[in-house]
Amino acid sequence: MFKFDIEEQLLVYEKVFPFLFVILSFSLIAQEDTYQSRIVKKQRRIADATTTIRLNPSDAQAHVNRAIAYAELRMYESAIADYTTAIRLGADWADIYYRRGTARSFFGEYNSAVSDFTTAIILNSDAAVMEENDVYVRNLTWIKASILSARGNAYTDLGEYNAAIADFTTAIRLNPYDTKSSLHNRGRAKEKAGLPYCSDYKRACELGKCDLYNRKCR
Repeated sequence: MFKFDIEEQLLVYEKVFPFLFVILSFSLIAQEDTYQSRIVKKQRRIADATTTIRLNPSDAQAHVNRAIAYAELRMYESAIADYTTAIRLGADWADIYYRRGTARSFFGEYNSAVSDFTTAIILNSDAAVMEENDVYVRNLTWIKASILSARGNAYTDLGEYNAAIADFTTAIRLNPYDTKSSLHNRGRAKEKAGLPYCSDYKRACELGKCDLYNRKCR
């Protein structure tokens, strides 16, 4: 599909803007090469991880590595399977549950995603309690905000708008330096719930995310 789009654009520019055709063709071909090279690298990572798993099926990290590559290629069902195996093998980390929850969200398994995000939040909070380094605790708090925002999106997809709004609100409080998406998504949940939403869209727009504000509140 990407290659077809590139060829189509080149044909248009060759006819309409012949003086730009040569320069543009090199630019678009370079984009395609970069896109294809990224895919090849991810496929190689999958192949390498698969070889490691064949040699040692109990290697949890190899399953995680392959799952990440699968998810980047949008092969979410395969990613979920590898994350699940990694967890069974002992990779009981907040990050793994967060990643599996994200894959499940993309795959449409919103209830399972909420469960994974909830587990990730618990594990993250437990780690923060045990940590004595203030900088690391702050980083864990910001990570928790990201997980809450992801769970808020899953709640929105489930139609549980009050739960979504609560998660976005907590995420904004925990990490006030990264609120653009949470404000935008909280506004979306409020709109779906029939609540006033323009103030969130406006604040998100002030931070650079203006699509819904411009369409619905101006």
